[in-house]
Amino acid sequence: MTGFWNGTYEITVDTEAVAALAESFHAMADYVGGDWRTVGFDGRFLTVARPLSLGGGVHRVTPDDGRYRIGWGLPWQPVDLRRCDRVFGRS
Repeated sequence: MTGFWNGTYEITVDTEAVAALAESFHAMADYVGGDWRTVGFDGRFLTVARPLSLGGGVHRVTPDDGRYRIGWGLPWQPVDLRRCDRVFGRS
């Protein structure tokens, strides 16, 4: 955890985790409708479409020492690692 934004956690993740996160957002968008596609990742840059309430437009997240800072006001919660089949970003 790196801090808070809009009352919720901000965290940093590595390239593997941000790719998995983008894929999860794509799967959700495909399920509810393609116009819900708000997150993109090209292997280097993470792009996030901002809602109009936050000024709209697209925010480009660049890595800092190989890690991407994310938060977006979403309810990120700690997870018991023993309950996970796979943990991204661990050797």
